[in-house]
Amino acid sequence: MLSRESKEAKMMENRIKRKEREILKATSLLLGLSLVILSTHYVGLAEAWPTTRYYAGYWYGDDAYARGTSGSIYTINPSVPSNNFYCQWHSVVISYTYGYWVQLGYNKNSTTNVNKIYIEVLDSGTPARHVYWYGTPSAGSTHNYLIWRNTGQSSWTCTEDSTNLRTVTPSPYMPVDLQSMSESTTDTGLSINGTHFSYLSFYTGSDWWLWDVAYADPDPCYTMTYDQYYEFHASGGA
Repeated sequence: MLSRESKEAKMMENRIKRKEREILKATSLLLGLSLVILSTHYVGLAEAWPTTRYYAGYWYGDDAYARGTSGSIYTINPSVPSNNFYCQWHSVVISYTYGYWVQLGYNKNSTTNVNKIYIEVLDSGTPARHVYWYGTPSAGSTHNYLIWRNTGQSSWTCTEDSTNLRTVTPSPYMPVDLQSMSESTTDTGLSINGTHFSYLSFYTGSDWWLWDVAYADPDPCYTMTYDQYYEFHASGGA
């Protein structure tokens, strides 16, 4: 059992992490439109996506073992209103201050109107944002997405099921947190019902372990069921 001092320290740490997450969210909103336009890899450059984002999911809150993150994501397939998108992903956060990360998951937007697997890297490079697109997971299927690096290496490998999709080398590359989220550009008319993340795991450099802690702060338009530290369901948005 935690002592009173330990509990107070943990509460302070959680408040700091929440503030850092708010900074990351605000940063991503500011970067949103300009970075979409800059990216040569992004589908649907003609569309100006809304900059507001709505989230439901977990963040780990501890970089001690963050040499990787993974987990299974069930593929939902709701209709997407014009000029909007949703995505569900895992992310290795490499800077809350500047909003840098390596992200892997799937996305559906109103331009292509199909779920597509993607990798997104946002770092200090030029251009700052790179998005790489891959296959189309079918509705109702579950896939395991992994972002991991070996000890002493600065490159992160992004894997879907047993296929290594790409190795990326962001700058900086050291992690500060792990996240697993459902993200949308609208809080109405886009249902995330059926959202299910499971077997969330972190990589120690040699083994994968289920998350033993998780923090959640869903936007009011969503409802989350906190099954385990390593599993959650989410719904709402319509």
